[in-house]
Amino acid sequence: MKKNNLNQTDAENNGADGFDQSAYWQQRHENLQDDPRSVGNLGVSREDMESSEINFRGIVQQVASQLYDSGVRSVLDLGCGYGRIADLFVDAGCQYTGYDVSEVAISQALKRSPTAQFEVVDLLKWQANRQYDAVIVFYVFVHFVKDETWQKILKQAMASVKPGGFLVFADHFPDVREQRATHVVGRPFSNYERMFKSHNFVLNMEIHQELLETCKNYTAVNQFFFAGRS
Repeated sequence: MKKNNLNQTDAENNGADGFDQSAYWQQRHENLQDDPRSVGNLGVSREDMESSEINFRGIVQQVASQLYDSGVRSVLDLGCGYGRIADLFVDAGCQYTGYDVSEVAISQALKRSPTAQFEVVDLLKWQANRQYDAVIVFYVFVHFVKDETWQKILKQAMASVKPGGFLVFADHFPDVREQRATHVVGRPFSNYERMFKSHNFVLNMEIHQELLETCKNYTAVNQFFFAGRS
């Protein structure tokens, strides 16, 4: 596989029409092993990314606690990367399973959280075959650049939630659809709401508000939402 120079723009690396999403992430994890920028922002320093991870983990720790208190015992993490938050759900008492396309990332995840379960899964080819109390998708939907692919993955995620369970997701939600890089497309929150409505899912604003109140000192907490079957 040809190695990419991740300091170049994504357009230079892949071309707008020939972007190979799975290969991009496999190579990115290969190039940035043990570096939080392998799943984070390439445009910041490693030190800044590590600081951002502290904020992120603080929010997710509370999410894990809220889910456990709500009866969640099994969790599927889509796009888990190197297992950056697996320990938080294991420590909360949940059975955790993480999916990622990168063998390198999954190898790291197994070392970080040996009691969790991890599988190498290309979400572009994934078909939901079991259900979990909660499916979590943190800053991953934004990386499905084709709208039809984004819709497919969101449908599969919803199909993987048990009745009474939760789909918990976090992302950037611009006012209008925007593509800042070849591998990133931001979609308005209204796009998610339409998808939920058409598949009998509703947002749980009560648990969202609880998260806002308990994590008010963390930035980006307002980007985390909970949805479940209506």
